[in-house]
Amino acid sequence: MNIGTARAIFENLENCGQPIEVKGLAIRKVIDMETHNSVTKDQMLKAMDWMWNQIFELKQEGEE
Repeated sequence: MNIGTARAIFENLENCGQPIEVKGLAIRKVIDMETHNSVTKDQMLKAMDWMWNQIFELKQEGEE
C-alpha cells in the first residue's frame, strides 16, 4: 500500500468501505511515516477513536 492510499483510508476510516485489516494496515503505514506534519490532530484523534471502538464496547457518558 502506498502512502497516498494509506492516507486516504486513514482520513476516512468510518466510511472508506475497506475491511478492518486494510484499515489497520493504513493506520500502521501512517504511524510509520517519517514525519507527521501533514496529519492533523483531528485526524489522529479520529483514528484513535476508531481503534478504541474496535477494541472496547463502552457506553458513552450519559448513556444507559
